[in-house]
Parts: sequence; C-alpha cells; structure tokens
Amino acid sequence: MQCFGSKLEWRDVRSRLDNENFVGFMLKSIGKLALHDLNCMMESATGSGRIELKSDEFGIETYTPEGAHSEYELGKYDKNRKKCGINLALFTKIFLKPKEGQPTTINEKQLTGFLEAMYSTMIHEGFHAVQYNRLDYKGHIKNSLDADTNSIFTEGGARFVEFFAESLITAGRYTSLNGNNSLEKAFLWHFAIEEPVSYAVYEEHDKIIGTLKKFIPHNAGMFIFTVRYVANESFIKTLNEICKMAERGSTGNEELYRVLSTDIENGNVEKLKQRINIEYLRN
Repeated sequence: MQCFGSKLEWRDVRSRLDNENFVGFMLKSIGKLALHDLNCMMESATGSGRIELKSDEFGIETYTPEGAHSEYELGKYDKNRKKCGINLALFTKIFLKPKEGQPTTINEKQLTGFLEAMYSTMIHEGFHAVQYNRLDYKGHIKNSLDADTNSIFTEGGARFVEFFAESLITAGRYTSLNGNNSLEKAFLWHFAIEEPVSYAVYEEHDKIIGTLKKFIPHNAGMFIFTVRYVANESFIKTLNEICKMAERGSTGNEELYRVLSTDIENGNVEKLKQRINIEYLRN
C-alpha cells in the first residue's frame, strides 16, 4: 500500500495525517488487509468459515481515548458500534514525530513501522471482535472463570494472534514472498499443509513446531494456544489440550506446561494467570 513515499519531511507527513480523506483511505486500506488476514487465520484454525468476521462487524475509525492511562491505548474495539478505533495521535508520536534535536526527515523504516504497528493493532482488536461476535466469550468466562479476572481469556488470545501476525511479517522479510496476499501465503507456506491447523496440531505437530522454531521469533506454545482456543471456543478445554500435547513431548516450554498442568489440576486459576503472565514476559 503506497500511502507515503519512501522518504518525506515531517511537515509533509503531518500535513497528510491532518487530511481526513487521506487518513480515511489509509485506515480503510490497512483494515481491509487486516480483516482478510485475520479471517485466513481463523479459517485455518477452525477448518471452516464459521468464524469469519464480516466487514460491517469491523469498521475502522480514529478515536481519542478517555480515562486513566488511556493515553497509552493504541486501539480499542467498540462492541456496540462494531468499530475498531485507532489512536492515530499516539501512533504518530511513537513512530513518526521527530524528537527534539533529531532529523526532521522520515525514512522508509519509520513509515513501515508506523503502518505495520497499526496493522498489528487492527489484528489484535479484530480478534476481540471475533470474541464478541463469534465466540460468546462472556458465556465461557461465566462457566469457567471469575468474570472479573478474565484478562488472559480476552487479552491473551488477542495478543497471541497479534504476535503471530507480526512474526509472519518478520519472517516474510527473510523470504521471497511477495504479492497482495503475502501474509496468507506465508501462513500456509510455513506449515506446508493443506489440512486445517486444528487437525495438523495433532497429526503433524513435529513439522509445525520445527517450522515455528526456524522461522518465527515467538513462542510456539502461544500459537498452539490460539489455534486450540479458537477451534474449541473454550478456555479451560484448551488449557487441558495443551497439557496433553506437552505430555507427548511435542513442544518446548516444558516449564510453562508443567505450571499449566499443576494449576489446572488444583483449580488455582488466579495462580495460573500470574504464572502465564510471568512466562509470557520472559519470552
């Protein structure tokens, strides 16, 4: 998507970002790609189109966050309006706005980081849209977890999907993959399989884990968690399935799986949350 040139002065970039028509086109273009790629991942995980998110369930717009610490929010999905809000001012500040004493020229690396970060945020918020519109996440939480302590259920899955998308972008930089559907091609190419991933996790797990270790800089367990979570539509069932995989020795992160197994057995969900957060930060 050619929203910017390869090199621009900051004043020119700011002028474009002040143009509502330009911003609308930019966000719509990135949002269309994010929705397409998110649906590809969901279909690969579930083996059908039943998770597919529709465009009218995932509109894209700019927004200004409100409330404590909201100035750090990059994006937010509004389940009532079915729109993903993008905090454009914060993205601009982080990736483009020159700091005092720095050059005012914006290079291609900064522009790419700016666009990719918005894409990743849309993928993250898009999975929240899947949770709200397809997976009935509140019902699952009510049946398995305290509704007030659901951050792993809601944010964990969205972060894993976001990280997996980011890792494919990273992997794509080191391959010859090109074209409009490069992320989809990368997703399928890295696994070299036609069957749904939910099936392959059981039947071809060695191939998948080996590929993940070679090409993707994020934890393989996170991806498996995401895949099974989406396919099962159940948090607790997913954790138990991950434990079974660990017992077969098909993944790394033995310590994480040992913690999962122990805490599930003891029913200590709060400890489970804390341990997952610790392991997540370490990785």
